[in-house]
Parts: sequence; C-alpha cells; structure tokens
Amino acid sequence: MNLGLWLNVLIGQLSVNQHCSFRKSSTLVQMQLFEDEGAMNSLTRITRGIGVAFKDGRVKGILAFTVGMILWASVFYHFVEGWSWLDSIYFSVVTISTVGFGDFSPETAAGKIFTMVYIIVGLGVFVTAATTVADTILSQDDTKADK
Repeated sequence: MNLGLWLNVLIGQLSVNQHCSFRKSSTLVQMQLFEDEGAMNSLTRITRGIGVAFKDGRVKGILAFTVGMILWASVFYHFVEGWSWLDSIYFSVVTISTVGFGDFSPETAAGKIFTMVYIIVGLGVFVTAATTVADTILSQDDTKADK
C-alpha cells in the first residue's frame, strides 16, 4: 500500500471512484491506488486540518492539559525516582501514550502508586486529546464539504 491510500483511509475520505480500484484474488481483495493527485490532496487536507485544529480553543486547552500532565509526571519522576530530566520526560510520554517499552520502571512505592494513578488518568486525557484533534480536523473537512 502506498502513502496516498493510507492518508485517505486515515481521514476517512476514501473515494472508490476517484482513487481506488478493487481486484479480487483467490483469498483476498487487493486495493490498488491509481497514481494521481490523491496523495497530495490528502496531505494538503490533513495539513490544513491540523492548522485549523491548533487554532481551536478546545484543542489548545486539552493539549495544554496533556503537556501539563507530562511535565507534572516528569518532575515527580525526576525527584522521587532520581531519574534524569530526559529519562523522566521519556518515561512520562511513553507511559501516557500506552507504548510502555519497559526499559524504565519505578523502584519506589511512591513511584509505583503515582504511576498507577498516572496511567488511569493519563490514558483518558491522552485519548481525549487525540480524539479532539481528530474531530476538529474531520469536522473542518465536513464544513468545507457543506459549502
């Protein structure tokens, strides 16, 4: 699959008539993207949507709250666990985004308790931030289609 198809699927605007043809094989349906301007149109829409999203007050507020949580957790890990600032920020981002590589883990009881609360609260905040940005991008695209 190429970039154009992924971008179209990402923003939910896959147009079967313009950008794809379906070819049936013995075990699966393969999608083939025609070489046209679909990838650039998708990239342009996403870029424009992100620009609009970052001007939206809801998006700014939830992203500020998310960054605040990451910084708050980083300060905690730096002082309680004794980690460097880079390690503290890295662990905070990896934890809140649910990636969890496992290369760091809190050693103190306070660090473990804090991390449990941080994961529960942080997951909701992170998902809300991602959903708000995506909703703003997609609603901007819908608003333009209505005109």
